[in-house]
Amino acid sequence: MKTHPLGRLNTVVAETNKGTRKRKRKRGEPTYVESWPLRATPRSRSTCKKRFEAGRRAYNACLGEALARSAAVKKDPRYEAARRLPKGAKERTEAFRVIDEEHGFTGHKMMSYASGLRSTWVREHVFAQEAQVLGRRAFQAARRHHLGLGGKPRFRPPTPSPSTPWSART
Repeated sequence: MKTHPLGRLNTVVAETNKGTRKRKRKRGEPTYVESWPLRATPRSRSTCKKRFEAGRRAYNACLGEALARSAAVKKDPRYEAARRLPKGAKERTEAFRVIDEEHGFTGHKMMSYASGLRSTWVREHVFAQEAQVLGRRAFQAARRHHLGLGGKPRFRPPTPSPSTPWSART
């Protein structure tokens, strides 16, 4: 065990089968979290508000498009034929992949769709990588619903302004 020059515990060396590694604190020792209120200027608050709103609208647009593409995939007659194939068969997996590709129901296509949204006013507020992440998350939510692993994803509601009374925030 090494100690800090002032006598405080600095690191504890733990033996493992891979060798030694340093721990910042002993196991079971309590941790402390310190937090401070964010004091933003009115201008930076306004910028954050605009960016969150633009991101919310971009996500909702991507989610709507992903759900529409999911519905188009399910309406395709080849989809029902692929569902009748035995589970685990390579032909079944390949058939679903081809149908998804043709209807643009893939993660890459949704990221491309989200990036395409940046040709509008969204470009000023949502950066390219953020748009792709929003598209990927919307696709993942729609995909879970498509596969029956989760409920229908919800669109993000607008954030109420601080001046809105609590009774109206439903």
